[in-house]
Amino acid sequence: MKVLVPVDGSDHAERAVRFAAQLVRDAKGLHVLLLNVQPAPSDVDTLHMAQKAIVEHLRSRGEDAIGPARKILADAGVAHDARVELAEEPAVEIARIAGEAKCDQIVMGTRGLGALAGLALGSVATKVVHLSDVPVTLVR
Repeated sequence: MKVLVPVDGSDHAERAVRFAAQLVRDAKGLHVLLLNVQPAPSDVDTLHMAQKAIVEHLRSRGEDAIGPARKILADAGVAHDARVELAEEPAVEIARIAGEAKCDQIVMGTRGLGALAGLALGSVATKVVHLSDVPVTLVR
């Protein structure tokens, strides 16, 4: 069984990671896929600057956001992978990756930082619930 946990470095995301780690410990054989979604740069955003450098910066920011979640899972002895994706719509990307990676469940916080800043249940989390073909557990 594979559990997708979108993370952005926020306290809400960290609580979702801890919840997923407990699920995995309690139900041996589960695997966690950490996902960070960064905003996709456009030509307008970059003003024709070095697109490659901007993408590398966004990926680095995503890896930084994933770092604490990796530590939580490693300390708990939980098997996991991580990936950073660039997308215009975080909820759409989360649902897409859940399907592409054949995840059985999504566990996510209800508020976040960055592209998810200030969003309460009713925005990204609700969109993921509506778009996802797999169960979504929201952790507050």
